[in-house]
This record gives sequence, structure tokens and C-alpha cells, in this order.
Amino acid sequence: MNKKILFFVDTLRSGGMERRFVELLHYLKNKTGYEIQVIVLSDDIHYDYIYDLGIEVKILKRILLKKDPSIFFRFLKIVKKFKPDIIHTWSIMTTIYCIPSKIIFQLPLIASLISNAKKEFGRWSLKNLFFQICCYYSDIILANSYSGLIEYGLNELNGKVIYNGVRLERFHNNFNKTKILNEIGIKTSVVVIMVASFLKSKNYDLFLNVAKEFENINKDVAFVAVGDGEKFQSIKYRVQNENITNVHLLGKQQNIEELVAVSDIGVLFTYSEGISNSIIEYMALGKPVITTDSYGGSKEIIKNGKNGYIMDNNLDEIVKKLNELIENKALQDSLGEEGKQLIKTKFSLERMGREFLDIYKYGYKLKG
Repeated sequence: MNKKILFFVDTLRSGGMERRFVELLHYLKNKTGYEIQVIVLSDDIHYDYIYDLGIEVKILKRILLKKDPSIFFRFLKIVKKFKPDIIHTWSIMTTIYCIPSKIIFQLPLIASLISNAKKEFGRWSLKNLFFQICCYYSDIILANSYSGLIEYGLNELNGKVIYNGVRLERFHNNFNKTKILNEIGIKTSVVVIMVASFLKSKNYDLFLNVAKEFENINKDVAFVAVGDGEKFQSIKYRVQNENITNVHLLGKQQNIEELVAVSDIGVLFTYSEGISNSIIEYMALGKPVITTDSYGGSKEIIKNGKNGYIMDNNLDEIVKKLNELIENKALQDSLGEEGKQLIKTKFSLERMGREFLDIYKYGYKLKG
């Protein structure tokens, strides 16, 4: 009899973790006979093609409180009815909510807790206490980078790294560059794209500063930003107030593949990442990459000068390197091809899916 897996996530808004999760669901539905149910704490679902997979999605909305204690009991009822073989959570709070169910029903609890490479809470914080509780009760902790595993004080005895994977068929379409750029209103020969949420961890101010420099260096370059988030309005204000004419803020978009495909260079100005889906998607489409993630997991995918560049958040140096790339098409093609080959071998959905299946098939030691 096939396994039943109960997934529990905070949200299905646009984001790297959410993209990774939905890609995994796609793999499981198409490659296995597993019975799957998904529980979400929010009804704000951006990856709505999850419904096309024929997976049952239940919304457990919080009532008044962000840390709503009623979730414990409502989740317990779902577990009792669904009778899963495995619970797989994707955040600290969803893991906390699962612990009573794990104990009562003696179920394996797999927790994908680490998707960045810089701990965002202090040693004496409530969140760190919750994280330690999750580690104690989870049968295995999953990270998407070795940098993240180390940052959170874990090793391969109590944690495991599974790199992000993407469906390579998403990138095989022949995109009409002229048509797509006309729809956006771009008439330049060169397009630089950054796909990232507008959060404090992403350096969109640097993105604007680089664009401003190119207004003086090369007016034939457009800078495209794709995403939304808490800093979107402040960045939009800067663009308008400073009259930065070569920047296009597209907001949240579903057609990420075609936007990257018609761009020439992908950038990710950030303070720390795990393994970035944006970088993977840039490379899958043969684009050279520049990132400022010198602290996190980007060094596990980018080899400096071979398939991209990892740089400090230094405006002058980034402008110089970006201009060098723009003026050297052969270098763009060389870096892009190296990146594309790496994604095929190391970051495919098939590889990621198989590694998750290995975990589900007793790749953990049940506690309790």
C-alpha cells in the first residue's frame, strides 16, 4: 500500500521555499502513487496550479492570534481522519503545531526548517526556543544548503541537505523576445533582471543604485525587478522620486520563465541566501549570474568566473563587472552554458524528488 503524506506549510505565497514545495508535489504526483494532503495556514495562495495536481488542500486559518492554540486541536482532527504515514512540515510554527499529533499517533515528523544561511533569531529569543523544540521532536531536519545546516548548529547526523530542484521542461519553450519586451515596454538591447521578494534580506536599493550608474554609462540597458513584498512601495517611491527611468518594477508575476528567458543577465543582490531558486532559474535558462550572497549557500552553486560571480555589496565593483559582462557576449554565453549544465546534473527536479523519496522510505530514525 502506498504511503500517505500530510504536508503542513505556512503559506503558498510567491517565494523560494513555496516554489520548492510545489515542485516537490508535482514530482510526487507524477512519479509516485503516494496519497497526499496539504494543510496551509493562509488562504493567500499564489501557486494556484497546485489545484491542477488534484491534491486536496485544506486551509487552517488562524483565529485572532498569530500563534493560535486552536491549530493544535484542529490539526489533530485532520491527522486522525487522514491517517498519514508521515508528516512533513515546512516551518517552525507548523512543526510546533504537529508535535502533539506526532506523539499521540507515533508518526515520523520530517521538518524542512532551514531555507536560508543566516539565522534570523537570537540565542535567547522565543523563536530559538521553538526551533530547539522542533529539533528535539523532529525525526530529521532538512536544509537546502550546507551553509544553512552549519549556521543553525546542525550536522549530517541530525540533519540532511537536499538541494532545490526545478522541472527543466519549464525552460524548454521558445519565447518570443520581441513580443514579451514590447508588452513590458522595454526597447533596450540589454536586459538585466532580478527576481526576488521585496524583503529586508534583499538589497533592492543596491539594484537601483546600479541602474542609476548605467543611466550615465550605457542607456541601452534596462533593469527589471520581479516580485513583491514589504519594501516594494519604498523602492517604487525611490524610482519615482529619483526619476530612475531605466528600471521596470513588474511586481508579482506568474511568467517568471519567459521574463528570465528574454533577459541577458540575472542578478541577486542580497545579504544571505540558502540556495536561491532565482539563481537556479537564471542558470537553467543559460544566463550569467551576479550575486552578493558571499555569506550563504550561493558558493555551493556558483563557481566564480566559471558560471557567474559572487561579489561584495560594493557598487563600483558590481557596476564594473556588470559592464564587463554586457560588453562581452562571448563571456555571457560561456558562463550561461556552464550554469545550464550544472542545473541539469545537480539541481533537477528528478534528483531532488529522488532524495526526498529516500527520506520518506525510512531515511530517518523515529524518535520516541
